[in-house]
Amino acid sequence: MLSYRQAEKVSAIVRLHSCSIAQLRNCMIAQSHNCTIVRFHNYMIVQLYNCVIVQLYDCTITQLHHRSLSVIMSRICAVVSQKGGVGKTSLVQNLGAELAGSNGQRVLCVDFDPQSNLTIGWGLDPVDGRPTVYEAMLNPETVQRCIVERRPNLDLLPANLDLAGAERQFAADFDRNSKLKEALQPVAGLYEFILIDVPPTLGFFAANALVAATEALVPLQLQVYAFRMLDPMLELIGQAKKANPGLKLAAIIPTMYDGRTSLSQPVLEAAREKFGALVTQTIIPVNVRIADAPLHGIPVQEHDPRSSGALAYHSLAKELLSRG
Repeated sequence: MLSYRQAEKVSAIVRLHSCSIAQLRNCMIAQSHNCTIVRFHNYMIVQLYNCVIVQLYDCTITQLHHRSLSVIMSRICAVVSQKGGVGKTSLVQNLGAELAGSNGQRVLCVDFDPQSNLTIGWGLDPVDGRPTVYEAMLNPETVQRCIVERRPNLDLLPANLDLAGAERQFAADFDRNSKLKEALQPVAGLYEFILIDVPPTLGFFAANALVAATEALVPLQLQVYAFRMLDPMLELIGQAKKANPGLKLAAIIPTMYDGRTSLSQPVLEAAREKFGALVTQTIIPVNVRIADAPLHGIPVQEHDPRSSGALAYHSLAKELLSRG
C-alpha cells in the first residue's frame, strides 16, 4: 500500500477535489472537462472525477476518493511445453475462466500460437479479420483495440495464421525476443493474471513468452515420453532467466491423468520424486467434457460444471492463487 505522500514520488501531486494535477518537466498533460491524463516517461496518470489511476509497466495503482493507493501486480504466466497435445490450450482457457469467474480476478488470455486454438476455443473465427496479437507486436500502442472481451473479468488477445510470419518479420531485430513483452506492457497493469498459450517449440515463440512472463507453468502429460521431455523445457526456462531475471518456474501441472491404465500413476510419482513441491497437488484428468467444450466456444465450467475436468480446474485455480 502506498500513502498519499509516497504517491507524490512518481512526480505527481494530485488534488482530487480541485481536479488538478501538477507535474514535473518532461511530461505531457491532456485535459478535457473533468478528465486529466498525464504522461511522464513510463508513468501514466489518469484523473477522472474522484478516481486516480497510475500505470507503471506491469503495475496499476488506483485511488478512489481519499482511500490509500493499492497496487495490482500482474502475474504473467507463460504456459509452455515442447511437446504438443499436453493440454496447454485447455489449461489457459479453463484456468483463465476459473480465475475470472469463481475468484474475481481480472484475466487476459493471450493466444500466442498461429494455430489459433485458444481463439477458436473462445468462440471466435481466426479468419474474420479482427486485429490480433501479431498486430500488437508490430505496433504495441494498438494492443487495446486488439483485445476482445469474452466474459466478465476475462479478455482475449486472439491470434490467426499471420502470427506464423512473426519469426521471419522480426528476425533482424535486436530485440526480437522481447516483442511480446513490448506488446503487453501497455495493458499489463490492468490484469491480475495474463495467461499465454505458447506453441510446442523451443524457438522464437517460447523465448518471447518467457521473456514477457513473470512465471512459467509447465503442463506435464502423464506419459513417459512427455516426462522425459521436461528437462529441455526447464533448461530453456533457465536460459530465459538471463534475459528475464524475474522469471520463475511456478508449477509443473500434471495433465491427462488416466486412472483406467497403469501408466499415469508411476509417471506422477516419478515427477513428484524429482521435482517435489513444484508439482501441483491438483491433477487434470482425461475428461471428454474438457475436449467437448471448445467445440461450443466455451470453457468446461460452462459446459458441465460438475464434470471431473471442471472440478479439477476449479481446484487448480485455488492452488495457484494460494501459491502466490
